[in-house]
Amino acid sequence: DVTAGIRMGFLYSPEFGPLFPANRYPFARNGAANKYYPCNTLRNFWKLAHIIPPHLIQVEIPDIFFNPLEFPEYGDNRYSDRDSGNPLHFGPLYCAMIGFFASPLFWLQPSRTNGKLLKEYSKMSLLFKKYRDNLHKGFVYPFGEQPGGTKFTGFMSMEGKSGLILVFRERTRQKSASILLPCVGQAKVKTVFSNTHVKASINNACLDIRLEDGPSFALLSFSDAQK
Repeated sequence: DVTAGIRMGFLYSPEFGPLFPANRYPFARNGAANKYYPCNTLRNFWKLAHIIPPHLIQVEIPDIFFNPLEFPEYGDNRYSDRDSGNPLHFGPLYCAMIGFFASPLFWLQPSRTNGKLLKEYSKMSLLFKKYRDNLHKGFVYPFGEQPGGTKFTGFMSMEGKSGLILVFRERTRQKSASILLPCVGQAKVKTVFSNTHVKASINNACLDIRLEDGPSFALLSFSDAQK
Protein backbone atom coordinates (compact mmCIF):
# COMPACT_ATOMS: atom_id res chain seq x y z
CA ASP A 1 0.00 0.00 0.00
CA VAL A 2 1.69 3.18 -1.19
CA THR A 3 -1.32 5.48 -1.00
CA ALA A 4 -0.08 7.90 1.65
CA GLY A 5 2.79 8.76 3.93
CA ILE A 6 6.28 7.32 3.71
CA ARG A 7 5.89 3.74 2.51
CA MET A 8 7.90 1.21 0.59
CA GLY A 9 6.81 0.93 -3.05
CA PHE A 10 7.12 -1.85 -5.60
CA LEU A 11 10.54 -0.72 -6.79
CA TYR A 12 11.86 -0.93 -3.24
CA SER A 13 10.27 -4.21 -2.17
CA PRO A 14 8.71 -6.17 -5.07
CA GLU A 15 8.79 -9.39 -3.05
CA PHE A 16 5.84 -8.16 -0.98
CA GLY A 17 3.37 -8.52 -3.85
CA PRO A 18 1.07 -6.27 -5.89
CA LEU A 19 1.20 -2.51 -5.57
CA PHE A 20 -1.88 -0.64 -4.34
CA PRO A 21 -1.20 2.87 -5.70
CA ALA A 22 -4.36 4.91 -5.10
CA ASN A 23 -7.50 5.35 -3.04
CA ARG A 24 -10.29 6.63 -5.26
CA TYR A 25 -13.86 6.90 -3.95
CA PRO A 26 -17.02 7.74 -5.95
CA PHE A 27 -18.60 9.05 -2.77
CA ALA A 28 -15.76 11.50 -2.02
CA ARG A 29 -16.86 15.13 -2.11
CA ASN A 30 -16.77 16.91 -5.44
CA GLY A 31 -13.42 18.57 -6.00
CA ALA A 32 -11.55 16.15 -3.71
CA ALA A 33 -8.25 14.75 -4.97
CA ASN A 34 -9.42 11.21 -4.23
CA LYS A 35 -12.72 11.46 -6.16
CA TYR A 36 -13.03 8.51 -8.56
CA TYR A 37 -12.89 9.26 -12.28
CA PRO A 38 -12.35 6.47 -14.85
CA CYS A 39 -9.99 8.57 -16.98
CA ASN A 40 -7.72 9.23 -13.98
CA THR A 41 -7.58 5.56 -13.01
CA LEU A 42 -6.86 4.55 -16.61
CA ARG A 43 -4.13 7.17 -16.96
CA ASN A 44 -2.44 6.18 -13.70
CA PHE A 45 -2.44 2.50 -14.65
CA TRP A 46 -1.26 3.19 -18.21
CA LYS A 47 1.68 5.26 -16.97
CA LEU A 48 2.70 2.80 -14.23
CA ALA A 49 2.48 -0.13 -16.66
CA HIS A 50 5.49 1.26 -18.54
CA ILE A 51 7.77 0.48 -15.59
CA ILE A 52 5.93 -2.08 -13.44
CA PRO A 53 4.50 -5.41 -14.63
CA PRO A 54 0.78 -4.63 -15.05
CA HIS A 55 -0.44 -7.75 -13.25
CA LEU A 56 1.34 -6.48 -10.14
CA ILE A 57 -0.64 -3.23 -10.07
CA GLN A 58 -3.96 -3.23 -8.25
CA VAL A 59 -6.59 -1.18 -10.08
CA GLU A 60 -9.72 -0.19 -8.21
CA ILE A 61 -13.20 -0.98 -9.57
CA PRO A 62 -15.63 0.91 -7.32
CA ASP A 63 -19.38 1.18 -6.82
CA ILE A 64 -20.29 3.85 -9.37
CA PHE A 65 -24.00 3.46 -8.49
CA PHE A 66 -23.44 4.55 -4.88
CA ASN A 67 -26.23 6.31 -3.00
CA PRO A 68 -25.02 9.79 -1.93
CA LEU A 69 -27.51 9.78 0.95
CA GLU A 70 -25.58 6.92 2.56
CA PHE A 71 -22.47 9.10 2.85
CA PRO A 72 -23.71 12.41 4.31
CA GLU A 73 -20.39 13.09 6.00
CA TYR A 74 -18.84 13.78 2.59
CA GLY A 75 -21.18 16.66 1.78
CA ASP A 76 -21.69 17.48 -1.89
CA ASN A 77 -20.58 14.22 -3.49
CA ARG A 78 -23.13 13.57 -6.24
CA TYR A 79 -21.66 13.50 -9.77
CA SER A 80 -23.05 16.13 -12.10
CA ASP A 81 -24.52 15.08 -15.44
CA ARG A 82 -22.44 17.88 -16.95
CA ASP A 83 -19.24 16.41 -15.53
CA SER A 84 -17.38 14.83 -18.49
CA GLY A 85 -15.63 12.44 -16.10
CA ASN A 86 -18.83 11.17 -14.51
CA PRO A 87 -18.40 7.35 -14.43
CA LEU A 88 -22.08 6.90 -15.27
CA HIS A 89 -21.27 8.31 -18.72
CA PHE A 90 -18.79 5.44 -19.15
CA GLY A 91 -20.84 2.64 -17.61
CA PRO A 92 -19.88 -0.18 -15.23
CA LEU A 93 -18.37 -2.48 -17.85
CA TYR A 94 -15.99 0.22 -19.09
CA CYS A 95 -14.92 1.00 -15.52
CA ALA A 96 -14.40 -2.68 -14.76
CA MET A 97 -12.36 -3.36 -17.91
CA ILE A 98 -9.81 -0.71 -16.91
CA GLY A 99 -8.55 -3.28 -14.42
CA PHE A 100 -8.58 -6.23 -16.83
CA PHE A 101 -4.84 -6.21 -17.61
CA ALA A 102 -4.01 -5.40 -13.99
CA SER A 103 -4.73 -7.07 -10.70
CA PRO A 104 -8.38 -5.96 -10.49
CA LEU A 105 -9.62 -4.88 -7.08
CA PHE A 106 -13.38 -4.60 -6.57
CA TRP A 107 -13.27 -1.57 -4.30
CA LEU A 108 -16.81 -1.59 -2.86
CA GLN A 109 -19.15 -2.78 -0.13
CA PRO A 110 -21.24 -5.72 -1.39
CA SER A 111 -24.02 -5.05 1.12
CA ARG A 112 -24.48 -1.58 -0.39
CA THR A 113 -24.08 -2.62 -4.02
CA ASN A 114 -27.14 -3.12 -6.20
CA GLY A 115 -27.75 -6.23 -8.28
CA LYS A 116 -27.40 -4.50 -11.64
CA LEU A 117 -23.85 -3.41 -10.87
CA LEU A 118 -22.86 -6.82 -9.53
CA LYS A 119 -24.23 -8.46 -12.67
CA GLU A 120 -22.16 -6.17 -14.91
CA TYR A 121 -19.01 -6.59 -12.84
CA SER A 122 -19.50 -10.36 -12.86
CA LYS A 123 -19.18 -10.34 -16.66
CA MET A 124 -15.71 -8.83 -16.37
CA SER A 125 -14.76 -11.14 -13.49
CA LEU A 126 -15.66 -14.29 -15.42
CA LEU A 127 -13.81 -13.02 -18.48
CA PHE A 128 -10.74 -12.21 -16.40
CA LYS A 129 -10.66 -15.68 -14.87
CA LYS A 130 -10.86 -17.21 -18.35
CA TYR A 131 -7.96 -15.23 -19.82
CA ARG A 132 -5.86 -14.41 -16.74
CA ASP A 133 -3.20 -17.08 -17.25
CA ASN A 134 -2.73 -16.20 -20.92
CA LEU A 135 -2.56 -12.51 -20.09
CA HIS A 136 0.17 -12.94 -17.53
CA LYS A 137 2.25 -15.36 -19.60
CA GLY A 138 2.65 -12.83 -22.37
CA PHE A 139 4.74 -9.67 -22.63
CA VAL A 140 2.36 -6.89 -21.60
CA TYR A 141 2.72 -3.22 -22.42
CA PRO A 142 0.55 -0.12 -22.89
CA PHE A 143 0.10 1.44 -26.31
CA GLY A 144 -1.67 4.35 -27.97
CA GLU A 145 -1.92 7.84 -26.54
CA GLN A 146 -1.66 8.63 -22.85
CA PRO A 147 -5.21 8.58 -21.47
CA GLY A 148 -6.58 12.03 -20.91
CA GLY A 149 -10.32 11.70 -21.34
CA THR A 150 -10.49 12.02 -25.15
CA LYS A 151 -7.97 9.47 -26.48
CA PHE A 152 -7.69 6.02 -28.07
CA THR A 153 -5.46 3.98 -25.79
CA GLY A 154 -4.96 0.48 -24.43
CA PHE A 155 -2.86 -2.52 -23.49
CA MET A 156 -1.46 -5.53 -25.27
CA SER A 157 -0.32 -8.99 -24.14
CA MET A 158 1.81 -10.93 -26.62
CA GLU A 159 3.24 -14.44 -26.46
CA GLY A 160 4.96 -15.59 -29.62
CA LYS A 161 2.86 -14.33 -32.52
CA SER A 162 -0.49 -14.22 -30.74
CA GLY A 163 -2.10 -12.46 -27.83
CA LEU A 164 -4.78 -10.10 -26.56
CA ILE A 165 -5.41 -6.40 -27.10
CA LEU A 166 -7.64 -4.13 -25.04
CA VAL A 167 -8.54 -0.81 -26.67
CA PHE A 168 -10.38 2.08 -25.02
CA ARG A 169 -12.15 4.88 -26.82
CA GLU A 170 -12.54 7.64 -24.26
CA ARG A 171 -15.07 10.48 -24.57
CA THR A 172 -14.25 11.59 -28.08
CA ARG A 173 -16.28 12.07 -31.25
CA GLN A 174 -13.51 10.29 -33.14
CA LYS A 175 -14.73 6.77 -33.93
CA SER A 176 -11.62 5.39 -35.63
CA ALA A 177 -7.89 5.31 -34.94
CA SER A 178 -4.69 3.83 -36.32
CA ILE A 179 -2.37 2.73 -33.52
CA LEU A 180 1.21 1.51 -33.83
CA LEU A 181 1.74 -1.99 -32.40
CA PRO A 182 5.44 -2.83 -32.07
CA CYS A 183 6.42 -6.45 -32.72
CA VAL A 184 3.27 -7.24 -34.70
CA GLY A 185 3.39 -7.24 -38.49
CA GLN A 186 0.21 -8.67 -39.92
CA ALA A 187 -2.31 -10.66 -37.89
CA LYS A 188 -5.79 -12.10 -37.82
CA VAL A 189 -8.05 -10.23 -35.40
CA LYS A 190 -11.15 -11.41 -33.57
CA THR A 191 -13.41 -9.48 -31.19
CA VAL A 192 -13.67 -11.27 -27.85
CA PHE A 193 -15.75 -8.80 -25.86
CA SER A 194 -16.96 -5.22 -26.30
CA ASN A 195 -19.71 -2.78 -25.39
CA THR A 196 -20.09 -1.47 -28.95
CA HIS A 197 -19.83 -2.51 -32.60
CA VAL A 198 -16.18 -3.15 -33.53
CA LYS A 199 -14.24 -3.21 -36.77
CA ALA A 200 -10.53 -3.99 -36.46
CA SER A 201 -7.54 -5.19 -38.48
CA ILE A 202 -3.76 -5.38 -38.04
CA ASN A 203 -1.45 -4.70 -40.96
CA ASN A 204 2.14 -3.43 -41.14
CA ALA A 205 2.48 -3.15 -37.36
CA CYS A 206 -0.63 -0.96 -37.16
CA LEU A 207 -4.00 -1.59 -35.53
CA ASP A 208 -6.83 0.05 -37.46
CA ILE A 209 -9.89 0.09 -35.24
CA ARG A 210 -13.36 1.60 -35.25
CA LEU A 211 -15.49 1.66 -32.11
CA GLU A 212 -18.94 2.83 -33.09
CA ASP A 213 -20.08 4.31 -29.81
CA GLY A 214 -18.18 6.02 -27.05
CA PRO A 215 -16.97 5.82 -24.43
CA SER A 216 -16.29 2.21 -25.28
CA PHE A 217 -13.78 -0.64 -25.20
CA ALA A 218 -12.92 -3.74 -27.19
CA LEU A 219 -11.03 -6.83 -26.12
CA LEU A 220 -9.45 -8.42 -29.20
CA SER A 221 -7.47 -11.57 -29.82
CA PHE A 222 -4.89 -11.77 -32.57
CA SER A 223 -2.88 -14.56 -34.16
CA ASP A 224 -0.35 -15.12 -36.93
CA ALA A 225 -1.90 -14.21 -40.25
CA GLN A 226 -0.01 -17.06 -41.96
CA LYS A 227 -1.87 -19.74 -40.01
